Amino acid sequence: MLSTERPSWGYALVLGLQHLLAMFGATVLIPSLMGFDVSTTLFFSGVGTLLFYGLVGGRVPAYLGASAAFLSCVNTATAYKPAFFGQLNPNVRIAQGGIFVVGIVYAIVGAIVHFVGSAFLQVLMPPLVSGSVVMAIGLNLAGIGVSNANANVDAPWQTCVAILVIGAFAAFGPGFSKQIPILFGLVLAYVIAVIAGSRNGRPLDYTFLNEAAWVAAPKFTAPVFDGSAIATILPAVIVLLAENMGHVATIGSITNRDLNGYLGRAFLGDALATMISSVGGGAGVTTYAENIGTMAVTRVYSSLIFIFAAVFAIILSFIPKFTALINTIPPGIWGGVEIILFGLISITGARIWAQNKVDLGEPKNLFIAAVVVILGAGMPSLPGGVVKLSSTFQLDGIGLSAIVALVLNLAVFVIPDAIKSLVQKKKRS
Repeated sequence: MLSTERPSWGYALVLGLQHLLAMFGATVLIPSLMGFDVSTTLFFSGVGTLLFYGLVGGRVPAYLGASAAFLSCVNTATAYKPAFFGQLNPNVRIAQGGIFVVGIVYAIVGAIVHFVGSAFLQVLMPPLVSGSVVMAIGLNLAGIGVSNANANVDAPWQTCVAILVIGAFAAFGPGFSKQIPILFGLVLAYVIAVIAGSRNGRPLDYTFLNEAAWVAAPKFTAPVFDGSAIATILPAVIVLLAENMGHVATIGSITNRDLNGYLGRAFLGDALATMISSVGGGAGVTTYAENIGTMAVTRVYSSLIFIFAAVFAIILSFIPKFTALINTIPPGIWGGVEIILFGLISITGARIWAQNKVDLGEPKNLFIAAVVVILGAGMPSLPGGVVKLSSTFQLDGIGLSAIVALVLNLAVFVIPDAIKSLVQKKKRS
């Protein structure tokens, strides 16, 4: 079923629920890791998906959820160190300001791509660069999962249980459960933790759950613009561009359609959705690989189902009791989820290299990849996980590795090739 085709309303409803479940784990986890209000982010993920649908005219089926590209840079910019999982970030407003500026830059690039074309992006961000940056992101975030895996006396075994059950669903899960192993595995691990807590005298804390209202509007907050925070968060735009470009190419591949003509509009849709989310207090958003994978399995690419998924997300954002329930999940279980999630991000970088046949036997390629990956992985060992370039400008591992990747690509490939081309033209003339 193509993106322009329309399934029956009943079928679209069921598929919309499936896509809601597919994106749900990450859209709850990622804002929680940055201290954003989950309900607010969920609300704007739905709004952003509807906006994206309108801008691409329904031609690029996708769901927009909270982006992991902002994790490290937001936590660095806001000095966010929660006392417990899900604690709201007291400096979230300066993070909103930084994310809004990212959206502006992202939108400008989207407009350029729409009117000029995407060839220049392929030159600046070839698979070698995008794969290296994506791998650096996963390695940079790895410490978060390991830290949660050792958060308290129960955390290590909870982490092991989470990894085992998620792995079991991914490898052997029946039917639909195999497509969303993180969600099913998280639920099962949580049930095991509840039972174990009731028997070992360390039950889970349900204080926030008992106090939460059943129905309430999401918490909307206005952004604050801080120069240092903006500088730290801005490099995330590189990741968003690489991520979305890859997702559009993947969607085109599984639907057997050339979607390059919609790449600029997809960038604009993602950028505007991110700006709107940041203005109201939500995290930055991006197209979700989880939903692309679900489409590949079901072979139903109708954009209509994402309208249903978006509406469901908006409705769910008005139920605080659900958000409070999420906050009762022990850090050890989240540690297991994070180890898997961030590990998958790292391996995705390697997959980008493999799919595009990047030759890592070539010394130039190997040099760029090595420097970028180690910068991303090693930066968390520094105080605060950042390098301070001035009193107002600092970069975390993701930002630094992304910028270094671009600079090295320019220095090693783009500029020398341009000079060589000019010399050859002069010789011919």
